Amino acid sequence: MLIEAPLVLDTDLLSSFAWVNRADILCAMFSKNMVVPEEVLVELQRIQHIFEKIQKCVSDGHMGTVEFITGSPEATEYFLLVDSGIYGSGEAACMAYLKHHPGTMGSNNLADVFNYCQQNTRRLITTCDILLEACRISFITRATANSIWEGMIRKRRRLPSSTFDGYLALKGIVL
Repeated sequence: MLIEAPLVLDTDLLSSFAWVNRADILCAMFSKNMVVPEEVLVELQRIQHIFEKIQKCVSDGHMGTVEFITGSPEATEYFLLVDSGIYGSGEAACMAYLKHHPGTMGSNNLADVFNYCQQNTRRLITTCDILLEACRISFITRATANSIWEGMIRKRRRLPSSTFDGYLALKGIVL
């Protein structure tokens, strides 16, 4: 999977992997090429055990964090996005960062971020893309991807199909 580093991770994507105890997939595939805005970490703190799993990835050096300096272009963009009432603080932080830095957006919230990424010529990848690539590079098996997917669905993660195999069929992908 070709991404422009860093991969800037939103709350919903991080949560998808953390809920099923598979943040290791992110760490293995993108180690040292991921950043998490501080606003995303604040959102993750609402569910302490999810926050702790992601914080471990940060403390182990797999993910970096970014904090906006007051008055910086990123901070200004962030406040404009939040004030619009359209975006949550985590999404807004990721998009504000990407407006002023190279990188790829990691989010499942396509309704909110897809157009923004297109307008700012930033690539967007989802949980689906990551699981697919993890299978393609044989980091996980297709059966494992199905099991992970089902766990995400049980944790009320919104995915485009009820199973990984269903997603592959929907997209016409043969593994």
